[in-house]
Amino acid sequence: MSFIGDARSFDADVHTTNGAIEVRVPTLPLGAALALDARTSNAGSGLTLPSTFEGRIWQYTSNSGAPSLVLNLGMRDPSGRGREYTVQTVENGKRQREDLVGWGYEPGAGQVRMKTSNGASVVRIVQGQ
Repeated sequence: MSFIGDARSFDADVHTTNGAIEVRVPTLPLGAALALDARTSNAGSGLTLPSTFEGRIWQYTSNSGAPSLVLNLGMRDPSGRGREYTVQTVENGKRQREDLVGWGYEPGAGQVRMKTSNGASVVRIVQGQ
């Protein structure tokens, strides 16, 4: 799934039953708002986002360990202003995790929801293009 162009917002829904979800968003324009809703049952879910994603990430799993957020080390500010990528963890529980991420202290407009039952949930943020 690539989101390129001049649009300022993108919406995506990904749903499956009894199968894993693995979503990779290799590119997303700087300042764009991504709204992603991904749900599955009886399998895990994974999401890889570029460092241009800014906003709220909510993950839930009913039965497979705590959801996790993984960041690449040494990400560079895509705007060239030398900012650092920040993570504000709102909740980090056994079944649910919520984080605000981005290149400053103001949360971006992006909204990600990852929900699974009987499977792990992992969100990775990597250096975007």
